[in-house]
Amino acid sequence: MPIQDPNTEEIREEASTIERFDQDGNVIIVVEAPPLENIRRFLVSSKVLGLALPVFAKLFSPNFYEGTRLANDTYPELILHDDDPAAIGAIIAILYYQEPKEIAPTDAKWLAILAIQYDKYNYVKAIRA
Repeated sequence: MPIQDPNTEEIREEASTIERFDQDGNVIIVVEAPPLENIRRFLVSSKVLGLALPVFAKLFSPNFYEGTRLANDTYPELILHDDDPAAIGAIIAILYYQEPKEIAPTDAKWLAILAIQYDKYNYVKAIRA
């Protein structure tokens, strides 16, 4: 009987929870928000994020830790703490020309959450239309 790596199941389980927006993506965005069960992972392209959101363009440059990890690691994870996972998922969906599942345009609370993310990441050009 072959010996199995105990981490293999963990890797398979984690990979199944990744929302793949870009099959050729090179970075995994991890959004953590309390409670800790509220974690989402998105496979995306650093190029798409960098073109759409200025803060990510800087983060993925060689001058920052994230940029060096991108050059040296396979699918490095960029962890966003205290962001709303649904809002980040909606923003990423918009960047990939997909209809966000989470958006409730008539809900004032949802619009406030998006406004907070807007202020933090300055994605006005990406979603202007």
